[in-house]
Amino acid sequence: MKPQSDESPVALEALRDRSIVTASRDYARRWEQSRAQVLSVRAVVFASAGVIAAACMAAYAVLAVWPAILYPAVEKRVETHSGETQAVALDDGTRIVLDASSQLRVAYNSAARDVALLVGQAHFKVAKDPRRPFRVHTKFAEVVAVGTAFDVVALPERTTVTLLAGRVNVRPVSGTTLARRRVEALEPGEQLGITGSGELLKRRLPQR
Repeated sequence: MKPQSDESPVALEALRDRSIVTASRDYARRWEQSRAQVLSVRAVVFASAGVIAAACMAAYAVLAVWPAILYPAVEKRVETHSGETQAVALDDGTRIVLDASSQLRVAYNSAARDVALLVGQAHFKVAKDPRRPFRVHTKFAEVVAVGTAFDVVALPERTTVTLLAGRVNVRPVSGTTLARRRVEALEPGEQLGITGSGELLKRRLPQR
């Protein structure tokens, strides 16, 4: 895998500015902000300082070891800083545009193509390879695609998947056993939010 700048396709670079992708990003972040405000109020009303400190330490420990548990194999990491985007071309022809302040890891083998979006937002244009599924993993979801274009936002409390073309299957990886067994298929123009409890929030974005 190698980062690209000048050779990235114009169509893929334009993907991040499409209204449906902008709507996906804005909606996910507004939800995250409102969720953070609710959690803040609950913490003040119901929790003592000691309980909050213990919860924060536990959450930090889980987030710190999560990537290592899921992705122990050889991997390549790509990271962007504030105000920076990066186009990445993978060995199979898949193209990724990584938004600002984002991190991902790539692990390919003969059986599967796996990408971990650790934080931030990425736009994918997946090369077809029926023998090797292309999977994007976040803290709360797994997205499986073969030859398609989609957008994923990974936030601390939620993952949002927006399908632009083709088809993807999304399943929760957190929550109850019943929630983790559920698989949701998206059609172009649809967006799915996945919460930490495994709840799936599906809607169709307006086309502009």
